[in-house]
Amino acid sequence: NQNIVPTDLNRRKLQPGTRLEGAFRVCVDETGAVDLVVPLLATGLAEYDQRLLAGIRGWRFTPIQVNGMPVAVCTRTSFVFISGPMRVIRH
Repeated sequence: NQNIVPTDLNRRKLQPGTRLEGAFRVCVDETGAVDLVVPLLATGLAEYDQRLLAGIRGWRFTPIQVNGMPVAVCTRTSFVFISGPMRVIRH
């Protein structure tokens, strides 16, 4: 699941229009499994950061290949959550 949102309890605590943004370095091994997740930017809501870390660790990818051989890669992913009507922007 790429649409990881704060818990209902935490969402109710946020003022409408509150923006939570988090960024993570994600490393994927040769099999496509997430090997490492490193927080780069905290959202300011510790429980949400933990949900994001746990969710990202469960992601699986098609292995990247170089010259026909699977290789490990690292990238960055960001999440933006804006309170109010539920919407998540992932880029």
